[in-house]
Amino acid sequence: MPSARPVAAERHEVLVPTTIAALADLAQEYDKYQGEGAVMNLIIFLFAFLIAIAGIVLMVRPPVVMDFLESNSDKPWVYASAIVVRALLGWIMIQQSIHSKFPLTIEILGWLMLFAALFLLLLGRSRFTRLIRWLMTKLRQLSRLAGLFALVFGAFLVYAFL
Repeated sequence: MPSARPVAAERHEVLVPTTIAALADLAQEYDKYQGEGAVMNLIIFLFAFLIAIAGIVLMVRPPVVMDFLESNSDKPWVYASAIVVRALLGWIMIQQSIHSKFPLTIEILGWLMLFAALFLLLLGRSRFTRLIRWLMTKLRQLSRLAGLFALVFGAFLVYAFL
């Protein structure tokens, strides 16, 4: 009797065209920008898209994200990525806030991201690892809610810069 669950190849056959279509839509939105800040807006769109995708995965399959974070929390690249992504996205959001529908909100979010990057830098890698592991034990039950928050945040960023 065939399994009701799709095999990995079938899931990829659905996921890849959907992702490609979403990226094509994103590229069309990028084409609207001909002036100053087009590349930075594209970076914000890409980050927003990735945040929204992570939110969807967290809502649909929480163990995928949670297990990934738990098993990689002690890796140096996770710590470095947490700092660099927050700092880069924060700086870009501050720079591009005047081009958004919500300039004050976007600027405040940008500053919060920069402060979060600085906090993580000052926290150090070993304490960062302990913080992630502690958060995983406390927040595992709220992972779907966190996924919804990530999806809404990603969608807000896209809307703010359209």
